[in-house]
Amino acid sequence: MKQLDDYYSNIRKILRIILILNLFVAGVKIFYGYQTNILSITTDGYDSLFDGIANIVGIFAITIASRPPNDKQQYGYSKVETFSAIIISTLLFITGYSVLSESIGRFYGVGMPSVTLESFLVLLATLAINIPVAVYEYRKGQELNSPVLISDSKHTLVDVFITIAVVIGLVFISMGYTIIDPILSILIAIIILNTGISILLENIKVLIDTNVLENNEIEKIVMNVEGVMGTANIRSRGTQSNVFVDLHVILDGNVSVDEAEKIKNKCKEELNKNFAEIKDILIEIDAI
Repeated sequence: MKQLDDYYSNIRKILRIILILNLFVAGVKIFYGYQTNILSITTDGYDSLFDGIANIVGIFAITIASRPPNDKQQYGYSKVETFSAIIISTLLFITGYSVLSESIGRFYGVGMPSVTLESFLVLLATLAINIPVAVYEYRKGQELNSPVLISDSKHTLVDVFITIAVVIGLVFISMGYTIIDPILSILIAIIILNTGISILLENIKVLIDTNVLENNEIEKIVMNVEGVMGTANIRSRGTQSNVFVDLHVILDGNVSVDEAEKIKNKCKEELNKNFAEIKDILIEIDAI
């Protein structure tokens, strides 16, 4: 239980740090975008703002997911973390739609963007924050097997690519090609929507109980246990950090009850040794 508490505590700390950085970056971009009437910077800022909102959603979800199992929720609340990742994808859809709508409106001519050296410096400064944040969060997400950190890091990475695209776009805008501003914003919207779809599909797999672990890997480990003659009905479900496994182990019919129990326990021990993310294993004995 302490290991699980540490897992959720670490994720909350990471999300709090990233929340502060995202809100700062968003504030700088939105303020400067409105000041210069550069739509692509403003929309980039709103994307960063939604990064911050996603962090808040993640912190709230992790707080619920960290609750221990009880009589009504015997498998715990770990799927709340997955649900928060889906909310993040929904926020991306909302952001993408908003950016797309405003970009199309800009084709009808709403003000002239003003690009200066300061414009480039502002964006490069935000990149200097977002790139380390995205890399750090993704690595921590992989290390902790956290779907919310991995999903959120992808959102932040999208923000990095968008900002790089905006910097390139500013070069053309400064040369007089102002049409690049709404075109670039439309491309940003498409990137945002594509990322949202990717995150949504990945996390729906958890909600519909798609196998988390490879059946052949589980079978290989169990078959190496002395006395096991075969396996059947191997299944795994849950999140990447909270996996439940059940399977049937086939033994010789002449094996005693005590010996069968020892073999079953050995199978569990070997599986836990190879997969630290497994939280519970149910093994049924079939005799032939």
